[in-house]
Amino acid sequence: MHIEWGTVASTDEPVSVASFKEHARTASSTEDTYIGYLLTAAREYVEREVSGGLLLAPRSGTLKMHKFPAGNGTIRLPAPVPNSSDVNVGYFDTSGSTQSLTRDTDYMTITPTRGPATVYPITDWPDVHELDSGHFRPDAVEVAFVAGSTAVDEMAKQAIRLIASDWYERREETCETVSPSIENGLKRIAAKLNWGFYG
Repeated sequence: MHIEWGTVASTDEPVSVASFKEHARTASSTEDTYIGYLLTAAREYVEREVSGGLLLAPRSGTLKMHKFPAGNGTIRLPAPVPNSSDVNVGYFDTSGSTQSLTRDTDYMTITPTRGPATVYPITDWPDVHELDSGHFRPDAVEVAFVAGSTAVDEMAKQAIRLIASDWYERREETCETVSPSIENGLKRIAAKLNWGFYG
């Protein structure tokens, strides 16, 4: 199993440069590009270290597998998916041709608000292309999806601002972590939002 992620568009970042500048009480535009980098890094830090894996910005993803789960098992995606219509399943059939399954006819997707989405078969999963006896191509099955929230809680945005502000003020240091005071603030935010790692 292998997952490929697309990039997050700058317009999809939950905290804008303008919002950060208001928070940091700075009006100069000379560092807008740098601030944009900080906001992306801060959002990634929250997703990786604070939110329990909850994605705070939409991005495309592709889950690749060498075959469908045995016994008509389910396919668990790596993150929440806001809309089940954003999940598409394709595969290489036994002759090596690409095929697409039909949503709500061949499969359905359950999309809980906080947990990872799960793809369930409605009909039997089809057989896939076999390279030779017992060996399959690593991308014989591809599940394309769009994960990540488009409606981010204001407290989550504040967590991003806090981290970006901390790094903005300590720009001469190697900022791979946050200051203890910011860490305490993140714990309080995570507890309020019932986030995984801290909540």
